[in-house]
This record gives sequence, C-alpha cells and structure tokens, in this order.
Amino acid sequence: MTINRYERGGIPTKSQSDYIRLLIDNESKFIEKVKEAYSSGRITAKTYEKIVTDELNTNLEKEQIQDFLRRCLTSELSRKPDIYNGYKTFDLDKVENIISYIASKVPNLTITSLNKYLWFIDMLSFYKRSVAITGLTYQKQKFGPTIINKSYDEISLLNDKYTREDFETETGNTTQIKSNGNYSLSEISDSEKEIIDTIIKILKKKSVGEISELSHKEDGWKKTKKFETISFDYAMNLKIIE
Repeated sequence: MTINRYERGGIPTKSQSDYIRLLIDNESKFIEKVKEAYSSGRITAKTYEKIVTDELNTNLEKEQIQDFLRRCLTSELSRKPDIYNGYKTFDLDKVENIISYIASKVPNLTITSLNKYLWFIDMLSFYKRSVAITGLTYQKQKFGPTIINKSYDEISLLNDKYTREDFETETGNTTQIKSNGNYSLSEISDSEKEIIDTIIKILKKKSVGEISELSHKEDGWKKTKKFETISFDYAMNLKIIE
C-alpha cells in the first residue's frame, strides 16, 4: 500500500523515509520485520520463504567470496621467513586487526598511506627486534613502498574488521579504510603495540603526500630498483625515527 501511494505521487514523511532507509541499510532489521509480517499474517508463507531464502543465499555467497579471498591472499603472500618479509611468517588475521586498529586511530586513512604505515611498522619492528610484525613483503613503487603485487587491493576488500570506501575527489579516485571497531590486539605483544603506536603518532597528522615523501627518504626505497622487493636490511638505517 505504501509503495502504491508513492507510485501515485505521494511523498513519504521524514519518519517514513528514515524507516525505509533503516530497512535498506540494516539487513537484519529488514528480516526481523519480514518475520513479524509473516507472524501477523500480512504476507504469505511463499513470500516469507522466498525473502528469507534469498537473504540466506546472499549472505552465504558473501561468506564464500570472503573465504576465497582469504585463501588466495594467504597463498599469495605466504613465504618462508627471510630478509624480504622480516623473518616473519605471514599472518592475515594479525594484518586485519592491525589495519582496523590503525584506521580507528587515523581519520581519513587512505589505502596509499596504509601501505606506508604497514611498511614503517614492520621496518621499525625489524630495527628494534630483528623481526617484522606482519610477515608482509613489500616492493618499490613510484609513490613509495607497497605490499607486493598490489595485494593491498585484495586486502582492502576484506570486510570483517574494516570496510573500504571508494569515492571521487577533485584530484581523482580515493580509497579510504574505515575501522569496524571490532579489532583484537590479543595476538599483539606489548612491544609490537608500542611500535605500531609510535608510527601512528609520527604519521597521523601528515597528508598522503607528506607520508610518501618520508618513505622516499628511506634507503629501502632509494636503493631498491622499481618493482623489486625491499630488503629489511635497510631497516638498520631507518630515518623516520631520527
């Protein structure tokens, strides 16, 4: 009946439009209302089953995609501990929680800056403890160090601990990472958290360009050829903490 009114030119009130938006944005609330409608006899069993089954299939499909993405990332980024991953086994769960934590502390965290945050964190960790934190491997790109093979794109699509937002600006497309607020630091030691917080404190108020410039001053970027992997040997001359 409500939709029929809109089709005939009726305009929803603010409370109605707010409620419709709630149902659009909140899938669980929508399903809750469908169940209430079925219980009260306002929709048929056939309609109810179709809606709930479609919703179940959609959620299952999303879970399958995320699971596939995780398996691909783990396969692509895992390697035996060596000087190019800071002698650390790759840990995707740890990476996700660290990204979510950084995003919770840094407003407007872009995917470009995130690459530098992670690299500086791992380099500082290697400088202090002779081992990285994440197990990620990095390579030299034009605007600074990035996760190898542009895997940061796939990592940004994981949606358990954070969400990716793409939008256009005057200078082009920008991708930001927003924390879901459900990160866990239980697998991160006190010394690791101190390192992460140190890099956040140094970079938090800097622009994307300023962060890239800082990475360009490091030997790891200057002395590595374009597209080649960056050795953690360069952490011994880390300039960001001078």
